[in-house]
Amino acid sequence: MPLPADYKQLADTYGPGAFSGFLHVYHPQAPTEPADLTGRMPATIRRQLQHDHDSGTHSVPHDLHQLFPIGVTDNGEYLFWITDPRRQPG
Repeated sequence: MPLPADYKQLADTYGPGAFSGFLHVYHPQAPTEPADLTGRMPATIRRQLQHDHDSGTHSVPHDLHQLFPIGVTDNGEYLFWITDPRRQPG
């Protein structure tokens, strides 16, 4: 899946890390597994979303298969890209 140009610019400019010690953006070269954009964390989060959806714990306003986790806040709020359509983001 192509990454959005603005995300690539952000990742190239700042590298892995957090903004204001609060907003953690996943990065393809993160030094730890939980912050790795291409690691296991995105799949783990998608499984948790599916579990929450199936159990009725939380509603999700988009197709779960079209969400790609890209970050997290210190409050435990996850950030997602909506990946439909699966073409180069504009």
